[in-house]
Amino acid sequence: MAGLGAASRQILPHLARASEVQLTAGADVRPDAVQEFEVRYRCKAYPSVAAMCESGEIDAVWIATPNVCHAEHTVLAAEHGKHIIVEKPMAVTLDEADRMIAAAERNGVKLVQGHSKIYSPAIQKIREIVVTHLELAPDELSDTGLFIEDYAAESLGVVDILAAVETEFGVAIEQSEFERMVSVESVYAVVTEAAKR
Repeated sequence: MAGLGAASRQILPHLARASEVQLTAGADVRPDAVQEFEVRYRCKAYPSVAAMCESGEIDAVWIATPNVCHAEHTVLAAEHGKHIIVEKPMAVTLDEADRMIAAAERNGVKLVQGHSKIYSPAIQKIREIVVTHLELAPDELSDTGLFIEDYAAESLGVVDILAAVETEFGVAIEQSEFERMVSVESVYAVVTEAAKR
């Protein structure tokens, strides 16, 4: 985790619990943040993103540093052969975004723009409905929200949400059944509120 501030505090608890990810290192220029990370997550923390990328500890970096540093840190990580997830916004300028993409391509690493709405109330409500309908334990559907983000952001209706659920999971939920699970008005209210953020 590059950057141990506000953005990382939303992500780190989930990464620490994810079975498919091993949190191994963090980096921040603030000594107190470095110390807190090491104590809380029992991982090595570095005083700079460069030092972390130079270590053999990691193979991917989640960049949650200030927006003006995204390009610099993405290029740095790519040049060290690290795959990258970068928080929104990807970059401050289009030129920076182009340099980030070029660095990833040149070094044969993946560059992914991180999604920011998977923890929004609308996405969580939809996730809850899908989990309930499919009778899954919540951790069996760890990435629900990624497929529906664009639908929530555009404040589409119930029919569109159900179509997305069917496309993603191959499960058809009847609109009447969906409406019994949660009122249409509350879905619209939650989705509309999330779209404003």
